[in-house]
Amino acid sequence: MTAQEQMRKMLDQLMGSGRDGHPEANSTHFTDSKVCRAFMTGLCPHTLFTNTKMDLGECPKVHSEALRADFEDANKNKNYGFEKEALDILEDFLRTCDRKVEAAKKRLEDQVLDEESESRANKVHDIAEQIGQKLAKAEQLGNEGEVDESVTLLAEIEKLKVEKRQAEYP
Repeated sequence: MTAQEQMRKMLDQLMGSGRDGHPEANSTHFTDSKVCRAFMTGLCPHTLFTNTKMDLGECPKVHSEALRADFEDANKNKNYGFEKEALDILEDFLRTCDRKVEAAKKRLEDQVLDEESESRANKVHDIAEQIGQKLAKAEQLGNEGEVDESVTLLAEIEKLKVEKRQAEYP
């Protein structure tokens, strides 16, 4: 933005759209339907949340500092109800944000539950592998005639089976 454009914007903001003495030159009035009423109050959600996840994009209505200055001057004498409209817009936006936050929390909760069940399944799998390995070793020891060691391993296997059932059904 050039220095001249900045000065023009500051003058429009300070003095309104009719600052040049030709109010008919600008045919748009702040009460027109194409003017953003939320912007007139300073709270257009399109400009408040730019570059965030809740970015609504560019506002389709007119945002003019000159019209805002006109509105502020006129609002001193008459209440146009723009604040109420802006409040309604922002409350609707807030409800939308709350819905998105709740949905994200639910997704996160579901993901945590999935991770817990996955870790439980991994633990059950590991215990089952240990049981299989010890069972094979107990059979091998029994075939070699080392019955006492085989019986000891079978007792350990029974403990692992109990641990596996507890892991499966917490």
